Amino acid sequence: MIKWLTIAFMVAGTIYYAVITFAPFGISHNIAIIDGNEFSVQIADSIDERDKGLSGRNSLGGKEGLLFVFDESDEYGFWMKDMKFPIDIIWIENNEVVYVLPNVKPDSYPSVFYPPQPANKVLEINAGLSESLGIMKYSSFLLK
Repeated sequence: MIKWLTIAFMVAGTIYYAVITFAPFGISHNIAIIDGNEFSVQIADSIDERDKGLSGRNSLGGKEGLLFVFDESDEYGFWMKDMKFPIDIIWIENNEVVYVLPNVKPDSYPSVFYPPQPANKVLEINAGLSESLGIMKYSSFLLK
């Protein structure tokens, strides 16, 4: 009996580790809404999460993204270090889009991209979505 319990705990531990390590956005998701378009987003609000960003990931799901949340507004720069796919970068101040940089490619590294005005959030989504969904400066933003 103890042998089977040990095996069961080992299997459960392995599954838990795999889900936490390899799930694209872990277990919890938030919903970001831009002009009525919903995205399932992971929040990057720690220094480690911001430093890593989407680096090393192979892709995002169709309407997934990574939302960087900052305590203060500033002209935060972003680069494509260790990125494997192109993205749209959307800078947001409070509840409004202030700048959209579409189709930023991995081979643009080491260039750093800055918005023309301060923002306190930045959303990274799949390249082309901002254009196809009509996301632009002054689009409304809501985080659920």
